[in-house]
Amino acid sequence: AYVAFRGTDDTIIGWKEDFNMAFTPEIPAQKYAAEYLRQVSGALPFRPLLVGGHSKGGNLAVYAAVFCGQDVQKRILAVYNNDGPGFYSSLLSLPEHKPVAGKITTLLPESSVVGMLLEHEEPYTIIKSNQVSVLQHDPYSWEVMGPNFVPMQSITADSQFVNQTIKAWIASMDTQERNRLVDALFGLLGTGGIDKALDIFHPRNIRTYIKTLGNDPETRQILSAEFQNLMEAAKRTRMQPGDAKTLPEGK
Repeated sequence: AYVAFRGTDDTIIGWKEDFNMAFTPEIPAQKYAAEYLRQVSGALPFRPLLVGGHSKGGNLAVYAAVFCGQDVQKRILAVYNNDGPGFYSSLLSLPEHKPVAGKITTLLPESSVVGMLLEHEEPYTIIKSNQVSVLQHDPYSWEVMGPNFVPMQSITADSQFVNQTIKAWIASMDTQERNRLVDALFGLLGTGGIDKALDIFHPRNIRTYIKTLGNDPETRQILSAEFQNLMEAAKRTRMQPGDAKTLPEGK
């Protein structure tokens, strides 16, 4: 039985939960994912299990496999994290991680952005996509030959730059500052009265955000300061570029 977890939906609350992953050890979706895997295991007691997901669903698949309990872990054949983000803190050193460590396969397109965020599971396999930049997050762009994905040797320099910049930016904030930034950002978006992420960029809502920022100096100061910190992190990363990560053949 393949236990699949979906990625982020298009609701504002779903996107806010994603941002909360930057300062919260366990978000509700992760807790529910582990419970769901236990329920599936109980409903299908004699079947071996495959667990996987794309984007946020890949994160949930790994988390569920790590925290579902030893009895369920013994039945897991493999866990697939398809360009899913990492975690608030690494799971690698946890005793719950060891029983499934060798079963986790993480797939990243060569220009991965989402899959490189936060503390990531290692190692990972880099694969070829027929799209560019962040559009490579679409799994239907991943190239296959026969039964396998087409492997690549390294992530791109752009992917590494974005990854290092975001990690440096997040590391520059303590937990309280991250929490305050997320609350300020989504508090601002809430002034537009929207429920769906795609509505964020509607001209009417953009005008509402501008008006809100003009009347709310505290929110304006928080967002302005962190945007400046992000730009500074990008400058530091650009001044000290690293080599793109290179993996052995087929990895």
